[in-house]
Amino acid sequence: MAEQSKAVQVLSPEQEQERLELLRNYHPQDHLAKWMAYNKQTNRSQEVVYYPASWRLYELSLRYPLANFDNEIYHMDPEKDFVIVRSRLYFGDEYSKSPKRAQAFKQGKLSELDRVETKAMARAARNFGIGTEHALDFDDLEADSTGVQPASNGHAVTVVEADKPALPAPKAHDIMDLYERGKVAGLWEKETFYATASSILNAVVSRENLKQLSPEQVNLLAQAIDEEQRDASVA
Repeated sequence: MAEQSKAVQVLSPEQEQERLELLRNYHPQDHLAKWMAYNKQTNRSQEVVYYPASWRLYELSLRYPLANFDNEIYHMDPEKDFVIVRSRLYFGDEYSKSPKRAQAFKQGKLSELDRVETKAMARAARNFGIGTEHALDFDDLEADSTGVQPASNGHAVTVVEADKPALPAPKAHDIMDLYERGKVAGLWEKETFYATASSILNAVVSRENLKQLSPEQVNLLAQAIDEEQRDASVA
């Protein structure tokens, strides 16, 4: 796994001046992209606008040049070509002592570990506050097989809150029904269910405490299934 050095690297005055100039002229809305996705609930195609992972990470480097990434394999199953990567983003030497920090999990094929790692880093950057106001949580690696097209004006797409597709309101879910839905969606299998659920909730999920999950945790699992189904529908 790639790991960014934790050593504090102070920018020279020239480098800092260059960074500030690049940041001053950087406009995230100039780099938004869009694609059409089929919404099974409405039986209609809808436009989804998103901030590509490469630009999200570039903006992170401009705003926080001294931030550190720590990436690790949280779970893997070589036989099933399955892996879960955890990415931690923070300042200083230790994640736990950082005044600002974020982490994210991403799952995918073990044979595509570099891609999964980049997705996890982009999601951690989003959780860190990079680009959250501009677009939905889709990165270019999740959309690279969907025929992403440039913005209609050939350059930029300005996205306001009202333009974002509305997510369905949280509702009660039966945990066994979610388990079956997740299997059908390919989010987990019998052998990987507890590890995957733990990574999504950032908490230990086991046979013993499964039925004690809070409504909020169950809804998080349901949202993860919906996201996996959206990804599959445009793959």
